[in-house]
Amino acid sequence: LTNENYSNKFAPLTWQNNISNDAEKTTQEINANSLVQINAGKTDHTNNKTFHLAGNESKLDSTSPGKTNSNAYWKVCTYNIQSVRNEKRIKRLNEFMLEYKIDILAVQETNWNGEDFSHLCPRYTWFGTTPTKKQDGVGFLIKTNLLESFKIEVKYVKNSKNAMFIMLRKQNRRTTCLMNVYGKSNPSAQESRDQWANYTIELQTALKDDIRNTDVIFLGDINARIGCAQNTVEEQAIGKYGEPNQKRNLGGQLAIEFFNESHLTCLNGRLYDPNVPYTFHSRANGHS
Repeated sequence: LTNENYSNKFAPLTWQNNISNDAEKTTQEINANSLVQINAGKTDHTNNKTFHLAGNESKLDSTSPGKTNSNAYWKVCTYNIQSVRNEKRIKRLNEFMLEYKIDILAVQETNWNGEDFSHLCPRYTWFGTTPTKKQDGVGFLIKTNLLESFKIEVKYVKNSKNAMFIMLRKQNRRTTCLMNVYGKSNPSAQESRDQWANYTIELQTALKDDIRNTDVIFLGDINARIGCAQNTVEEQAIGKYGEPNQKRNLGGQLAIEFFNESHLTCLNGRLYDPNVPYTFHSRANGHS
């Protein structure tokens, strides 16, 4: 989750978890730029919980000519870009994606006007909304060779330029649903409630065709503070660490309720690594 007072953030994700008696557990690693690397792991016989993730259930075959990174995981990142209509910024972003071998990047505040910038990111394919306001818009940059192995379905949200879905489908594999949102900055209490209620409706609508066989990765800049877990139920959703020394705001409370209702697990705050002193990076305000 991201800080409502910061911009240009690399932020962790959330994923949907499903319960199984003989589940395959997955582990996650966050490097210094808060990239989430999803790896296949060993069976967890303790709580019989499995995280069915894109990198585990929808991994590419090792013999596929279009494989990306390896056949074990995808690298997924989310970034508030503050306009894709800046050539220097797009070039820097492309360098970042290539350096860290990013497979899927969700971007917010795109301000995209429909112009083609594929020549600036030649190894990636762009999907995005066309906002009418400068601060609006969301989109995805997905490695093109990954798309060659999946059937892609793009779902836009009616009357909203700040939410969209990408469905990655492959025969005999679980479907992966990528949800990308940009939350209003400094919303009123009613705007916050309406926004999170809409997220719930939009997600349910996107999954209505095959909810039992679909895994969700929820990305974006939601402009919320979740603070620390206040009980065991919240700890299941946001982890043991949460955001130390941060006061939870209304958006954060609604986010936690959304995670619990949607069976999502927030990655931000679940792990602690002394070698990773921050969970996002801001050009203007440094690390946090």
